[in-house]
Amino acid sequence: MTNEFIHFEKISRKTWQNLHRKTTPPLTQKELNSIKSFNDKISLQDVTDVYLPLTNLIQIYKRSKEDLTFSKGIFLQKASKRQPFIIGVSGSVAVGKSTTSRLLQILLSRTFSNATVELVTTDGFLYPNAHLEEQNLLKRKGFPESYNMELLLADNGVGIEKEDLKHIFERLYKCDKGRSEKGSGLGLSIVHQLVEKMGGSITVESLPGKGTEFMLLFPLEI
Repeated sequence: MTNEFIHFEKISRKTWQNLHRKTTPPLTQKELNSIKSFNDKISLQDVTDVYLPLTNLIQIYKRSKEDLTFSKGIFLQKASKRQPFIIGVSGSVAVGKSTTSRLLQILLSRTFSNATVELVTTDGFLYPNAHLEEQNLLKRKGFPESYNMELLLADNGVGIEKEDLKHIFERLYKCDKGRSEKGSGLGLSIVHQLVEKMGGSITVESLPGKGTEFMLLFPLEI
């Protein structure tokens, strides 16, 4: 595509910082330090030069969206409803997305004093911890393994007992002693070895009477 950047502007830092009138950053150095992730380098000068102009631009977009919603309501002869204004922050692993998001949350909260500014992470959960514990999901809460290729295999069978899970990948081990005449007990052991040879990992979770989940993780080669 020859015009793939047609909707983007290339602006130098000097030009960008002049798009906002000189003001004191609406947060202290202590507050800035408290939201910075490990190894993130950002100063109050960066807040003034980069993030305050960005906050102004977001304010313009938000106002335009509200005006459009109001005008559309008049055209359709319907009462317009308040809608959330969503901002997405994307990027590779460990590039400062969390610090940027937390900083924007503070700046926007202090710019739009009557608005509720929430931060929702892609690796977070919208359910309470009690629900996560009930569904055996709590330990999956945390840093996303975004540099891995993930494959999940699950069934809704009889499940595997906790004592058997310790030996599930051992050679010749059979969980169901009543089916000893079928199978060799080698299948999962072979799978485990193959996955490790490919630089991956395999884990298993199971609840008796509900089913079993096998999680396979492989490194993405670029």
